[in-house]
Amino acid sequence: MKRYLCLLVILTTVFALNGCNASGRINSTSYDPKTGKNKQIQYSEYLEDVRVVGNGALKFHLVITLGSERLPKNYKIQNKWGRIDRSQGDIEEVYEIYITNLSSKKRDLQLQSINGMRLAPSSTSIKPKSYVKTNPLVRVSSVYKTETDYVIAYKYQGKAKKLKGSAKRLTVKGLQKYKQ
Repeated sequence: MKRYLCLLVILTTVFALNGCNASGRINSTSYDPKTGKNKQIQYSEYLEDVRVVGNGALKFHLVITLGSERLPKNYKIQNKWGRIDRSQGDIEEVYEIYITNLSSKKRDLQLQSINGMRLAPSSTSIKPKSYVKTNPLVRVSSVYKTETDYVIAYKYQGKAKKLKGSAKRLTVKGLQKYKQ
């Protein structure tokens, strides 16, 4: 019975995820075994994660935006033949990292990559209590994802570092806290 219920929940979620639109938002409906009712969630176009490193000196805030909202001007994705073949559910995702200096001293940082994509600016100095934002990085991904694992490679205080995390998709309801 438990296997049947788990399979039912998974299939309901997969089939319900077809309610997406070009903005990057999706609707998910799944069965809640505790209440015996269907539960609906509307996911926003944003995934995010926040990590503090360097003994509390630096904060990395990764924001991934699905859709065209944060695409660079004149952006066009193409393969070597000048076009891109897309599947249903493909969407651009734009990676941006906000790095905040939480300390009272200037911090020097060399950014290298996120998930193998080169970051820019590659070398930066961050003044106390201020932040820098990386240039946007774009790739095509699935509109249906609700989580993305990442690895940020960087150098801090002369040592190579890797920051591993998972950016989770925000719900539309969860976005309300940012509007207040």
